[in-house]
Amino acid sequence: MLTVNLSPGCYKKAVVLPGVSLLARLIARVRESTGRSLYRQLQARLSGAQRDQLDALLVASPGERLTPLEVLRTSPTRVSAPALVAALRRLDQIRAVGVSTVPVQDLPEARLARLARHAQLAWAQPLGRLGEERRHATLLVFVQTLERTATDDVLDLFDNLMTTLALRGETRRRRERLRTLKDLDAAALVLQQAVQLLLDDGVPAASLRQQVLDTVGEAQLRAAAEVVQHLASDEDPALQVLSGSYASVRRFLPALLAGISLQGTPSAQSLLAAWHFLQAQEAGGRCRPKWAAAPRAVVPKSWARRVFSAKGEVNPQAYTLCVLDRLHQALRRREVFAPASERYGDPRAELLRGEA
Repeated sequence: MLTVNLSPGCYKKAVVLPGVSLLARLIARVRESTGRSLYRQLQARLSGAQRDQLDALLVASPGERLTPLEVLRTSPTRVSAPALVAALRRLDQIRAVGVSTVPVQDLPEARLARLARHAQLAWAQPLGRLGEERRHATLLVFVQTLERTATDDVLDLFDNLMTTLALRGETRRRRERLRTLKDLDAAALVLQQAVQLLLDDGVPAASLRQQVLDTVGEAQLRAAAEVVQHLASDEDPALQVLSGSYASVRRFLPALLAGISLQGTPSAQSLLAAWHFLQAQEAGGRCRPKWAAAPRAVVPKSWARRVFSAKGEVNPQAYTLCVLDRLHQALRRREVFAPASERYGDPRAELLRGEA
């Protein structure tokens, strides 16, 4: 506080503010102190083994050009079953670092996001030159963020792959439809003759059947009915387009069942029960459930004819395709979600609950 002479005989008190450079240095010291406190808190939550695992991410293996960190940062670029398996393998490698359960939710989200962004863009060598506390804190936050984004990549690939399989199946179905259209037309013309006689008021009802058989021919009529029954279908289009995709699905299904944990809303409980059944089937062992015990509530009426036989037995291939198709739809509607995911997480997570 200074006393300033503004005019002869007039004195006032004024505040002298610090200069811009002084304020900048003060803010920088406060931010640095806050950063060190955050690094210290994050490192204190790590065990010695977890710190060693994080440091190992910055060291390239003998004969390798890239460090494990740089390999794990590479997202999948193709849509295929092998690419999905590779994405699931990458997710397993991220989880193997062993820091997924370290709690960080009580710390400022914006500062954690800046740490993760720094690790995403920086090379391994500059990260290795950071102080121990800052290095471990940065890698911890980055690996946890990377697990969520890698889970997103897996589910994005699954969504794109199921869409691709459906498009291929639809193309195949239309091609087959065009190829059989001539046979369907011929059968329809035969049945048309029979229907015309049926609707003709001049034909006595007592001799109607015999006249139809004499005019059209019993063998020809039966053949036309079989052709129509075979070519004309009221099944779910999704079933028709996915019916030939089981071989492609089997290439990624075991890894998907083992690598993704799902939860869901109350409306998706039947789907989750079927998903857990498939997981138990794939796990094998003595506790493998029988297909007769497969949850049936997930199968809609349009799929039931293909999934269940006349005796009620389950077709494993059709059942698996049905569950994957329902899962594909449920993920898009957010009825099913992955807890460790950014875009496919629980949509209710940010809602107020209880008294709040």
